[in-house]
Amino acid sequence: YIGRPGNFFNVAQIVQTLSGLPNEDSQTASLAGFKLLDALLHLHHEKISIERAVGRGRRFSTKWGRGIGLASDALPGSVSTLLAEKGFALVVLQHPGRAYLHVRATPSSQADLTKLAAFVRTHEPDREWYFHHSKKMLLHGDLVAPTRKRTSYAISAMIALIRKLYG
Repeated sequence: YIGRPGNFFNVAQIVQTLSGLPNEDSQTASLAGFKLLDALLHLHHEKISIERAVGRGRRFSTKWGRGIGLASDALPGSVSTLLAEKGFALVVLQHPGRAYLHVRATPSSQADLTKLAAFVRTHEPDREWYFHHSKKMLLHGDLVAPTRKRTSYAISAMIALIRKLYG
């Protein structure tokens, strides 16, 4: 896609540039390129998985826009990125294989999850809930911060709580 605007940073260009860096050659660049291609393939599979989860998800309305509750094994950041592209303002995400539950609002939304954070922390003082400084993410566990004690909230209970607290 030579000449196409915005195409300067692409996988082929990155691999070619890598081979010219100090202590690198075409072999190390090729190996890095294969890792990048593996990651891209994984992302495509993950996108398909998220699309399927969205189809099974539970949609709801919020004062900030459309919300959805779903279960997915995909990376939370991938889920929220794709759902933001689809126009959802809020997602309640449960990872079926790991003990975490996330409530994530899109950065462009007017959402403020402060009341929700205060409520769950009060009702589950022995659980680890992380409230992001943006006030748009309330996280119980993550890949980098696994939980020791699973939350008692299921997707449906969290959606009901969001509706109760935010009308």
